[in-house]
Amino acid sequence: MPTPEGQATIAPCVAGAMVRGGRVLLAKRSSTARHYPDVWDLFGGHVEEGEPLEEALRREAREELGVDIEAFHPLGIVHDPVEPAEIAIFAVTAWRGEPVNAALDEHSAIG
Repeated sequence: MPTPEGQATIAPCVAGAMVRGGRVLLAKRSSTARHYPDVWDLFGGHVEEGEPLEEALRREAREELGVDIEAFHPLGIVHDPVEPAEIAIFAVTAWRGEPVNAALDEHSAIG
């Protein structure tokens, strides 16, 4: 996304709240993460150029948790000034597979 000269580019990102039985699955960011190290967070990441948000969410779920999303709905947009990023947040209510920490370089744990 273009910005005026001297300002950082805002990265489009997605994040998913995996909701089941009134609980939300979180991923603990690696201690070596560039932003927010050792923080419990939703799964997700950057949207690739030309990639629809929904497809980015599905891709990130496969890459980071090893699951295939079956049902979700949008919750809203969060503006992160640290990265900077514009993060589309989704509630994921159904998926195939059992979540595992499939991105050991990004997360030290899930729970």
